[in-house]
Amino acid sequence: ALSRSVLTSGAADWPALYLSNVSEVTVSDSYVEGSTAAYISGSTGTVITSSVFVATGTGIAPFYSMILDLLSQGDTRPMHVYFGVRHEENIFYQREFETLAKQHPNLHFTLTLSQPSGAWKGSRGRVTALLPKQSFNPTTTDVYICGGKGMIDDVRAIFLQKGFEPS
Repeated sequence: ALSRSVLTSGAADWPALYLSNVSEVTVSDSYVEGSTAAYISGSTGTVITSSVFVATGTGIAPFYSMILDLLSQGDTRPMHVYFGVRHEENIFYQREFETLAKQHPNLHFTLTLSQPSGAWKGSRGRVTALLPKQSFNPTTTDVYICGGKGMIDDVRAIFLQKGFEPS
């Protein structure tokens, strides 16, 4: 059984958000000004059946490691990655995530640019604009967020409106 809550944390605490092979985790509801990472989870005591990762800029880096680890352990739960940057020259890990998504049908990768050039053929707009259209079960989905404070606040609000409980 997992004891679950909403956690927003500073970057130095990020490793504490990812724990594998743990049967029980209790985390307090907290918020740190200027935070760069957050974790939102659904109802207490439910089994996690999917994960959502929302990142901007370098916030994608910890998720890449987490997802590689999960996939290497044979995790087949759906994982949805939403990654936003401003311009084409800010893109990194795109090829890596797209390759992983081809190899693992449970991994879904969406890249969006908020200020793309006219030549950009992919998704346009802020990463936060993608989320209201998506449907996730608030009782069985974990949400990981890493990036700027404004984006974290906006994503947290979106998921709380979708029925994810603060604890």
